[in-house]
Amino acid sequence: MTDIRSALHAKGLKATSQRLAIYGYLISTDTHPSAEEIYNRLKKEHPHMSPATVYKTLASLKKAGLVRELSIGGDCFRYDAALKTHAHLVCKSCHTVTDYCANIIPDDTALKIASDTGFAAEEETICFYGLCERCRCAENDG
Repeated sequence: MTDIRSALHAKGLKATSQRLAIYGYLISTDTHPSAEEIYNRLKKEHPHMSPATVYKTLASLKKAGLVRELSIGGDCFRYDAALKTHAHLVCKSCHTVTDYCANIIPDDTALKIASDTGFAAEEETICFYGLCERCRCAENDG
């Protein structure tokens, strides 16, 4: 919990109980939950936490650079606290999001983009959309 507090303080955020709970949950999971899933997961332990608090906290964590917001289509957003460069595999059927951690982007890509175009890339998001193995198998069985 001290590391979570330190991470929040380093970004100029107060370590409120809601922030500690939400950020702590995000760094402990690889499921890329939505705001609603985060709220449903934490509401029992934090009965005074509202859905609005979850959305506001996610916005502040995103702005501080502690989490990434992933758009997986439509108005569906998921959250990821793993900031090391990696791709996401998004199932178009069941909407699961899985990390793919192979180094598919060279570390100097942002520098190359800046050199070639003058564009200063600040972050990247790579998503591959398709069917996960479970949904592919179900589709073939049906």
